[in-house]
Amino acid sequence: MKRFGWLLVAAIFVVCVVILPSTGHGVVSSSADSGVGGRPLWMLLVPVLAGTAVALVIPLRTPAVAEPRSVARTWLLVGLAVLFPLLVGIGSLGDSILYLALKVLMFVVVPVVAFRFIRDDVRQPRIVPRTRWQWLAPVPAIAVWASLAYATPLAPAVPTLKDYPDPAYVAVAAVSTFLTASVGEEIFYRYFLQTHLEAVAGRSTGIAVAALLFALMHVPTHGSGPAWVIVATAVALQGVTGVFLGVLWSRYRNLWANIVVHAMLNGVGVVLYFVSLG
Repeated sequence: MKRFGWLLVAAIFVVCVVILPSTGHGVVSSSADSGVGGRPLWMLLVPVLAGTAVALVIPLRTPAVAEPRSVARTWLLVGLAVLFPLLVGIGSLGDSILYLALKVLMFVVVPVVAFRFIRDDVRQPRIVPRTRWQWLAPVPAIAVWASLAYATPLAPAVPTLKDYPDPAYVAVAAVSTFLTASVGEEIFYRYFLQTHLEAVAGRSTGIAVAALLFALMHVPTHGSGPAWVIVATAVALQGVTGVFLGVLWSRYRNLWANIVVHAMLNGVGVVLYFVSLG
């Protein structure tokens, strides 16, 4: 499992990336927001794949760190990751207040409380890294990704008032998205879930499985059309993006680097929108 588990998940990613354009579904939306239009899948994937490649080689080696190895904790986290999209889908929560509350409860509150009862001799990685290399090493990968995603022809169009007619609503939504998605999702899927999966199943498998579960979390709230298209789109887009975020976490153990990238994924368009209003 530690050696080959990631290959199975990688195959799922590849199948989804290939099958979407080959069946006429190659134009996808990167957000659940109605104001975000569709774009070719390859344009969205090139920046994250480039960023992933850089993260894998800079630096060539990273220091080994002690990780929690509790199998009970790992299964708890996997169960929460599977249960969350099921509850959102069954309850048709969408992006409601209940959706945000459920995310905070299941992604942060339940793990923190449960970990007080499920003991592990090894503690979680530090929230704020102490070593300088952990702050500097992620910069090249993030810079390559951000440059391609937002400073080349691959960049999305700037949203306008036609896309988001209520600036006040956009501001509130942006803050809630930052707290529950950029921060909350990175705490759960990378800091909690991936860390434990890596220790139990190996680094590559941990990254791949966490990315797949991260993708499935988006299924109830993203996309439209046949169910298989929604699932394949989430795996191809959010899943591959999850691999990038997972590699960043695995290589550097700097949660703040992940939060910055996730915030940019969700918020650059909003920032440009408000700049355009000025």
